[in-house]
Amino acid sequence: MQGQGTTIEDIKPVAGSTPTRMTQSASLLGCDAIAIGPTGNPWLADYTADDNPIVKPTGALAVSLTNAALKAPWGQAFSGTAGATFSSAFYESNAADGSIVRIDITSNGFVYDTIATGFSVNGGQPGNILAPAGLTYNPANDTLYIVDSNVNKVIAIKNVTQVPADGIQATDTVAATTFAGSSASSASVLYAGSPLNAPISAALLYNGALVVGNTANNLLVEISPTGTILDTVSVDSGAAGAIFGIAAEGTSTATTQIFFNDDNTNSVVELSASAAGATAHTRAKAR
Repeated sequence: MQGQGTTIEDIKPVAGSTPTRMTQSASLLGCDAIAIGPTGNPWLADYTADDNPIVKPTGALAVSLTNAALKAPWGQAFSGTAGATFSSAFYESNAADGSIVRIDITSNGFVYDTIATGFSVNGGQPGNILAPAGLTYNPANDTLYIVDSNVNKVIAIKNVTQVPADGIQATDTVAATTFAGSSASSASVLYAGSPLNAPISAALLYNGALVVGNTANNLLVEISPTGTILDTVSVDSGAAGAIFGIAAEGTSTATTQIFFNDDNTNSVVELSASAAGATAHTRAKAR
């Protein structure tokens, strides 16, 4: 049942993989987003438990972060340099109030700053939540991308590591999104409207483009760093809501692999490039 999951599963990127249980804990209840920390430990955004657990690479629970700034955590992204423990941060989005929180990793512990507020939410329950999601960080230009699900947009915040607490206040509607605050000039709409249709997740490609997943029609949309639609592909012709999470890897078009879950088939699928176009491969059946 959506919103009731309590596990992390390890799935190798090989066709026919069998999921391996990494960890299970009540503190993971409603886990909906994951990002990998500088020492290889997963950080989780947990909508139902309303917390942000950190799990060791061994699967042991290191700590479960709770803070007043966390309000139905819904998205997660890491920024920083691998191995640079005290110059790193995590960004987390909230489904309850449409805010974006930066959790800085410092020598004195974790520091929580709500850097942006006002993004649109629909107040839904698991299965139909639309709120700022799909957080994706590009270290090449210090930009955080936010999938603005409820109003069919992608938002970019440049120089995001420099945005202070309360730096951006958004007025966010289908018709327009405006920004106020000391860092208002850092925020902009990268793309708005069709073919986005309840977009819910995103991943960064090698060339700085984003691949965004629509939950309303199971469509993947590729958007350039300047906001141009580059390509679309339907990955499931069945019921809406098949796509939730997306991940990508690769250093060229030929080596790019896009992984996404398909709720209709209860599987993890890889989409890869080929001479004949995009090709999908089932990598694992989910438990």
